[in-house]
Amino acid sequence: MYSHKLLMALVLSAGLLLTACGGASTPAPAGSDLLGKTWLWQYTAFNNGKTIPVLAPASYTLQFLEGGKISIKADCNSGSGSYVVTNDVNLTIRVETMTQAACPAGSLSDEYVQELNDTGSYKIERNGELVLALKSTGAGMRFKAP
Repeated sequence: MYSHKLLMALVLSAGLLLTACGGASTPAPAGSDLLGKTWLWQYTAFNNGKTIPVLAPASYTLQFLEGGKISIKADCNSGSGSYVVTNDVNLTIRVETMTQAACPAGSLSDEYVQELNDTGSYKIERNGELVLALKSTGAGMRFKAP
């Protein structure tokens, strides 16, 4: 069995920092709860009762990547951009590049990109759904991760 002093010496010489059991843990970085999932857009609900249903959620995806990057699929187009999380709930998304294919009639591609760019905050509900609140309307975009 190693003594605590020996273990600490080994840890320090390796350049590692360990927290003691039961000690304070380092909080996860802001927005880390968004990473590692492919979010599928389900619908957008507006305060006036209007809803934009998404008939093919797998055609409208959002992935938050390390380093503040996003990857999106917007029906027949795909794109990328950036995001910033502040105060653990404020979220700014900026779609920066998009392919320009002409999607079929009834596509929500343009609406999807516009709403993503209008995001002001987010929350992940107990059921695991992601809700993006829009700055201009207060509407909520709802996403599920399969």
